Amino acid sequence: MITITVDLYNFSDPPSSAILAQRVEDYVSVRQRIRLALDMHQVLIVYVTHRTVLHWFDDFHQYPSSVIQWRYVDPTQKYIDLFGVESPSVLRLDLIKQLDLDSLPNPTPGTTVDPISWILGHRLDQIWSDIHGSQQHFAELIATICEQYSPYPDSLLPLIELKLGSWATYDPIYQTLNPHTLVKDAQRLINRWVFRNYKQEFFANDYREYINAPLMTMGHTQASRYIAVVHAQTDFIKSYWNSWFVERGQNKESLDGALHDMSGLSSLELAAIIQVLDKKPELLDSSLLSAIKTKFSFLPAGKIHIRDLAKRIPPDEPQIPSQEWTEERYLQWVTQEYMPYFSWVIRHKQNREYQQQCANTFSDWLLDHYPAWLNSANSPVIMNNYGVMSQLLEDDPNAIVLWLVVDGLTWWQGALLYEVCESHGLWLQMNVPNIAILPSITTISKRVLVTGVTNADPSLSIVSVARLQFNKSRIEHFISANRDDLLREFRQQSSRCYVLLDNMIDTIAHQGSNFTDNRAIKGHLEDLAQLAGDLYQICETNGQNFHLLVSSDHGSTLLPSEAIMLPLPRNTNAIDEVDDQDMLSVGQSRSTRAASIADLGQLPSYEHEQWYILHKDRYQLPAHYIVPRGYNYLSRRPSGWTHGGLTPEEVVVPFIHLTSNVRHVIPLEIQLVGGLQLSQSSIVRLVFTNFNKFPFERATMRLPSLNLTINIDSFSSNGKTEISIEFPSVKTEKSEVEIAWRLDTSLFGIPHSQEGQTTMPIRRLQIQDNFEGFDI
Repeated sequence: MITITVDLYNFSDPPSSAILAQRVEDYVSVRQRIRLALDMHQVLIVYVTHRTVLHWFDDFHQYPSSVIQWRYVDPTQKYIDLFGVESPSVLRLDLIKQLDLDSLPNPTPGTTVDPISWILGHRLDQIWSDIHGSQQHFAELIATICEQYSPYPDSLLPLIELKLGSWATYDPIYQTLNPHTLVKDAQRLINRWVFRNYKQEFFANDYREYINAPLMTMGHTQASRYIAVVHAQTDFIKSYWNSWFVERGQNKESLDGALHDMSGLSSLELAAIIQVLDKKPELLDSSLLSAIKTKFSFLPAGKIHIRDLAKRIPPDEPQIPSQEWTEERYLQWVTQEYMPYFSWVIRHKQNREYQQQCANTFSDWLLDHYPAWLNSANSPVIMNNYGVMSQLLEDDPNAIVLWLVVDGLTWWQGALLYEVCESHGLWLQMNVPNIAILPSITTISKRVLVTGVTNADPSLSIVSVARLQFNKSRIEHFISANRDDLLREFRQQSSRCYVLLDNMIDTIAHQGSNFTDNRAIKGHLEDLAQLAGDLYQICETNGQNFHLLVSSDHGSTLLPSEAIMLPLPRNTNAIDEVDDQDMLSVGQSRSTRAASIADLGQLPSYEHEQWYILHKDRYQLPAHYIVPRGYNYLSRRPSGWTHGGLTPEEVVVPFIHLTSNVRHVIPLEIQLVGGLQLSQSSIVRLVFTNFNKFPFERATMRLPSLNLTINIDSFSSNGKTEISIEFPSVKTEKSEVEIAWRLDTSLFGIPHSQEGQTTMPIRRLQIQDNFEGFDI
């Protein structure tokens, strides 16, 4: 028996015993072997892959199948075996060969899949496997196409064409994509959407194609993915806005018009705005800054520039806090109202009388409420940071934690640090205000921070007590004040928690009197972020989950010029801090605003008005301490920033958690409870539920159809907020009314929006309705 197998597309591998006819030169020798096998009645397998040779073997067809059997390798059969249907006519046999169907995963037995979606989804991206088209899908698709770095294989182009045609039955916009020019077409459509508000009068001829391209009706959710496409239009954007401001002038109207028309996805657009404000600083106010923040909220590179703009605007004066406020409201007041105001006052050397009044009110409240927090697992004191670290490791056996304990890191410096971490692939998961251990000095506060307990041995160094506590908790750890040692140890991967005790920020602050966001501070924060990024890359390579925690033992303040030195009572010792024996030595001793006192009974009663008294038992301290009220000092006046007191900037510090995962924001769930009264106003309850572990701040809900605007201070993390509002009277014949709404809020200083619509019933009879209007 002679078997001649024809495989003109080299679709399969020939048997090892086969005689190959791959070239014209093989014809004579192969024919002789066939002739010999015929004469000697031998078994022979011939594998033909050359068309000309196949033609020359045509005479062998005269032999019956019992003598010579012909087999043809059909690439389409693999397609049928895989999907149960014949391949599309546009797929030539050579293209099926290029698809390499053998390397595709088989569909689950018993299920039916769309072959084209299956192939494209596994060969390109999952977005190609979607069955239905839509505007939202199209926006995601063209973003994905532009992120494709290598050309699309020729074998896939016919399938792409069929897929686009299928999607076009849902929305004709898919017809604007040509399989042979996909990237160019996608870029053109993105540019059309990005520059949709640009005025034609300022378009150069080379960019007229953007005007004629179809306009997508969606795309905001993919805006951040369009930035790279927009970046390629540098010359056009720069020329456009130069022409704009030359033609329309540098005034409020031209700025408002520019912000309306800009895409918000180009740093050159923001630069054009800043250039105008540099020349016309009087145009910048809080309203314009808010518009700039909203417009450029998708632009990562814009955060630093927007913060610099914010420094030019005096913030609103914070209200004097009330002793009736909740703990959460106080901390919100500190971070959202007081800190921006304090920063402005110090930076611009303004009168500090009102600022001090605010701070003193907070300090009085803190002194009363602080002791109870020391025995609460959910309190805002920094001693609970240790438990968060421990829980991360317990919850995820594959987790590695880098814990940066940054001496003297203030609330505003924490914001600088987590933003620069983003450029190293680490994204904010949590930034909550914590309270330093009182008094806010390193020897007391940091000892509690790194152990999570208030009774650590005061005779041991901070590093030593930390190691003892980690051993007690059975946490594999490495603790050091040396970056190089920590990096070297991290590469060995012998521990699960790596603690860096860093005191450079505190050292810089003690030496200067300018606001502490200068170049030296930012440079060191960048160094810390670089270290975290390097360690994250090591974990990424090893398949481990990297967590960065950032804690601070205290903040700092700058004393006003009118601050006075208080004479020390008898038997007191001013606290001058020196670097811990296990810390890197970077300077001399630094004065604080705290003193220890052996016997509180020797403190005259008339002096109690000058001091905050921290009883060692009530405040869980190794000794009694006294701290000047307000901004006075003891012993000698600090030359730079200092700490030890109870002011907000000294005690409210950040606790930050970052990972490689972009923060997932769960939209707020919103419910309307009640019904509308016909021809009279109605009281309806709005219920907001936040399922995130971080709060939303400064919320504004707008219901345009009812001409209602509702302001809410914040939505607490993992909490529910209820408010009652008065709806105006409704006049309609319908049984319900449609209400459109929009919620604008802030998430870690970044604008965040939700919008939608709902229906509410009209109450015509005096019965109780309970209507839960919308969940998102």
